[in-house]
Amino acid sequence: MGRKSQQDVRQRLLSVGLRLFAEKGYERATVREICDAAQSNLAAINYYFRDKSGYYQEVCAYARSLRMAGLQQLVEASPDGDPWEVLSIHVDTLLNSSFDSELFLSNWLHLREYLNGEDGQATAPTPQESNDRKRLESQVPVLLAKILGEAATEQNIALLTYTYVSMSLFLIIQIKMDQNPQNTLRISQKLERQHLRDHIVDLVRVAADRMKRDHAAIRN
Repeated sequence: MGRKSQQDVRQRLLSVGLRLFAEKGYERATVREICDAAQSNLAAINYYFRDKSGYYQEVCAYARSLRMAGLQQLVEASPDGDPWEVLSIHVDTLLNSSFDSELFLSNWLHLREYLNGEDGQATAPTPQESNDRKRLESQVPVLLAKILGEAATEQNIALLTYTYVSMSLFLIIQIKMDQNPQNTLRISQKLERQHLRDHIVDLVRVAADRMKRDHAAIRN
């Protein structure tokens, strides 16, 4: 088997493992059903990952890399640019948690680990992840302060943050469930995604304008 073919098999196993471990957990997801879904033989787990425990650790590491990539994209959207363009990047990146099924599953796997103490992988963040989260936490208030201007109070910044983050993470899930409760991961067309991103940004713009008007009314 060529190197590329080996990489393809390994990647299929990681992707399938991510889905089944996220859906069923470590104990209930069997090696046989994983290999069947990945169209691979049972020996592949031992060949690439030593055993089920080692395989699970690699799947968790793969899931973490997906989450880290999304976080890094948010951090790199510098608040020094046009604030509305940067906000659009933030919303678009957060939407990956719903539109990108692997990222969606990686978040569920992380949550399952955290709540149930699944065997095989610690949930503690890496130093890089902690640093990126701290950078992001410091950048978001700066970004929203530019949008709010004189209305950039601590309360308004917190409300605006909650507005765009919550809509980016949960609005699409509600839309999918309303359209088809049995298929919550089907909407992924580019135009639908762009429309939803622009809709969320417009809602944030409306909320920010209202905050500015209220702030101006109080001052006058």
